[in-house]
Amino acid sequence: MNKHYILTLLGKDDIGIVASVTGDLSQANCNLQETSMLCLGGSFSILMIIETELDKASIKDVLDKTCQQFKLKLHIDHLDNTQQSKPINPDVQVSIHGADSVGIVAKATNVLATAGLNITHLSSDIINANDMPIYVLSISGQATQGYTALETAVKNLQSEKLAVHIESIQVLMA
Repeated sequence: MNKHYILTLLGKDDIGIVASVTGDLSQANCNLQETSMLCLGGSFSILMIIETELDKASIKDVLDKTCQQFKLKLHIDHLDNTQQSKPINPDVQVSIHGADSVGIVAKATNVLATAGLNITHLSSDIINANDMPIYVLSISGQATQGYTALETAVKNLQSEKLAVHIESIQVLMA
């Protein structure tokens, strides 16, 4: 019977990490289910759920050479059946930007959570416009209390001189 594991790998960004990790897993007949891979400040992180007949120690053995080659840290957790759920399909995209300051993410996510947004993805960056740092926040999620609740809630953010744009995401299901 196949088991599910969540793998986290972290190390310095380098060409070939994704190819090597996914190649090793593929050769060991591990099926990638959900993945998120990202370069952040010169580091590279991989978060993935895999399905396999292998146990934790065997997965570690499969990835050992790649982890040594790229100096990656590996963490593996077994997911039991109660932790298996269908992926949440986001139905809304929120974009926020304004002058960089401490607490933007905390304020925004608190306001959005209170309005029922279940966040599925969040990314942020700082861009320099005319030597002025601008914080850019992009959030996808599921509006559990509806689109109108989010529109009403973000008015608090707009009053703090943050530009906020909300749009529906049309999900096509096959």
